[in-house]
Amino acid sequence: MPRRKKLFALLVDLGILAAAVAVLLVVASACSARPPDALPVLLFADSYEGYTAGRRLPGDTWQVMASEASATVSDSLAFDGANSLALHGPVYRGLALPDGLKMASYTTSIMLPELVPDQVGPVASLAFSWASSRGDLAQVASLDISADGAVRLRTAGGAGFQWQGLEPGRWHRLHLVANLVDSHAAAWIDDEFLDEVPIGNDPTAGKPRLQVFTLRSAASDFWTFLDSVSIYRGLLLPATRLRDCTTGGPSRSGDIVNVVFLDTEGLKETLAVFDEVVGWPYTEGSNLCLEEDDGFLRPQGAHRASHGSDQERWHARFYHDEAERRTLAALHRDNCGGGSIGHPCRFFQSHQGTAFFTARDVVARYFQDAGFDVSLTEQVAYIVLDRKP
Repeated sequence: MPRRKKLFALLVDLGILAAAVAVLLVVASACSARPPDALPVLLFADSYEGYTAGRRLPGDTWQVMASEASATVSDSLAFDGANSLALHGPVYRGLALPDGLKMASYTTSIMLPELVPDQVGPVASLAFSWASSRGDLAQVASLDISADGAVRLRTAGGAGFQWQGLEPGRWHRLHLVANLVDSHAAAWIDDEFLDEVPIGNDPTAGKPRLQVFTLRSAASDFWTFLDSVSIYRGLLLPATRLRDCTTGGPSRSGDIVNVVFLDTEGLKETLAVFDEVVGWPYTEGSNLCLEEDDGFLRPQGAHRASHGSDQERWHARFYHDEAERRTLAALHRDNCGGGSIGHPCRFFQSHQGTAFFTARDVVARYFQDAGFDVSLTEQVAYIVLDRKP
């Protein structure tokens, strides 16, 4: 074969090889990349502290979707601060969301001063909604609250379990996640799992996306109070604790998760990156468990620690969630009060965890400086273990 033809054939082969490699890279990227809006980012928060008590909620941010009787700011009850929002009568307010949103979460606190047994229908509903082809709003996922203290997760695909448990005169924390990518919604009350319901497909919704957060109230003879509303882009986890498998204990015991590593293939990978970025060495520790939604404890843990003295250490406890490809971490400072020379803060000694937020912020800053995507929420730092280019 002439040299020119050989060269041409070689270039063709190289071109085919390069195209094949490009296809493989695209396929691998499509399989491993997280959706762009999966990382939780705060979009909006309101604790009603900037409003005058007794006045109606302004319509500039909280848009009035229909004629309403009363949505007034109250200083008689509050979950945090001095004010809350009192709903008494027909209320329909909306908060516009960024365009193209497919994953969103909200948290809020709610109080029912009194309960009314056997009252039919919800007295309040907090929902993510989309616009149908007709232009009207349809709820994608909502938490419906009844006057008898019942809460139900409802989606475009159906209704879930009705939980009967809101106590009168007590603030409860509601948490809802709507995920159009995987087509499901999940909810928690006071950080305890409530239900998960498929969202389904609405043929009138066109290209599905979350467009509005809506707040509705119906009963004119019933009071509902809301406070500390936070809305996030992405999938916000409820408060979770890592527990000692050997001692068990109540679900509220254990160290609270304050760092979540996303897009990781396993605990080994997470620890390798953590060791590189943070540099805390291996330390002994108890076997860790996570109490999952079915009530079972799943063991899989590891520890890292940096000893500042014989009386204190910075401690990280890890648990890998294989199903979600994420590693949960509880970071804190241990004050030991009885460490011995050479073996400070041993895990079998009595010690008290403190400085959870400080430990979280320090580690988050390490990863941010190293070029990783980091998102700080009210309680948790989310870190994507895929360096930015």
